[in-house]
Amino acid sequence: MKYSSLAYALFLSTASVTLSASDVAGEQFAIRGGFEGFYAGIFGGVAGARFEGIIDRDEVPEWRENFSNRWNNGGIFGGYIGYNKVYENVLLGIEGDIGYGDFSETAVQEDGRHDRATHEVKLVASARARLGVLVSEETLLYATGGLAYLPSEFIIRDDVFTAPHSGSKNLRSIGYVVGLGFEQALTDRLHVRLEGLYYDGMPKHSFFEDELVSGVDKNDFVRINDFYQIRAGVSLNF
Repeated sequence: MKYSSLAYALFLSTASVTLSASDVAGEQFAIRGGFEGFYAGIFGGVAGARFEGIIDRDEVPEWRENFSNRWNNGGIFGGYIGYNKVYENVLLGIEGDIGYGDFSETAVQEDGRHDRATHEVKLVASARARLGVLVSEETLLYATGGLAYLPSEFIIRDDVFTAPHSGSKNLRSIGYVVGLGFEQALTDRLHVRLEGLYYDGMPKHSFFEDELVSGVDKNDFVRINDFYQIRAGVSLNF
């Protein structure tokens, strides 16, 4: 009887310690990889933009400048900052980022008069939500989406080799962005990631008659058709 009581007491003590350890482990699962809280990082990768538009629409087809809607690719780099909250193995977060690159297309008039129009994007920014799953204490798979902001410059040059005159206009495009990513904790503070982002929904920008230069028509327009990024990043959690 004496030994039974001792064994029972030992069992209760062991169970209590095990349950307490389990509770602590559940809480630590969220923070052991450093996914909880504020973070900031830098990124670099490749990106591309497609431009759509017609200038001198009211002229005969050979006098128009038509954007090709083909991909214009290049490098991009920038930074991001965000905050995560983890519930068991589910991550909810918010993130903002800004990137710099040089993406442009020049549409040349087809009749040889040397009229040309250039649409150029250098900055890309977004504010996004993140929803992820911790597949282990150090590995996160996530989806992301939100609002995108792409400022651009439109430049038109009329008869650039004869009697040149030109005009330009700063354009602001707001659309949406969606993406998928993978994040790995190297330590509880240092993380690396790989993600792909796709941007769409940017509006058309129209012009007044003879705005910027003579020959611009009220039915002319330009637009950033879509944009993408494939990038790697490294971040530090606070």
